Amino acid sequence: MPPNHPDEDRHITACRRRLAHLHGLSQKCRAADQAILDAAQQRLTAVSSDVEKLRTRAVQDPKIGQQYTDMLTERGRLMLIVAQAESRLA
Repeated sequence: MPPNHPDEDRHITACRRRLAHLHGLSQKCRAADQAILDAAQQRLTAVSSDVEKLRTRAVQDPKIGQQYTDMLTERGRLMLIVAQAESRLA
């Protein structure tokens, strides 16, 4: 088997370096997605708890009703964030 040409060796080395760099970036993205998922799930638990606490009082007090509506909106957004993060991590 003939030896590789020096330009070929440099090209292969450069490709390997790029691939290693891309792998590192991929790992960082995965770690960021996991952190996003963890934070969103934690917040979702807190918001869901608050929604349950406010549910009965929301009808009686307009201010609490608005807070309840805002919490429902936030819960929906958090559910989307969780689903997106889980999808990326799958």
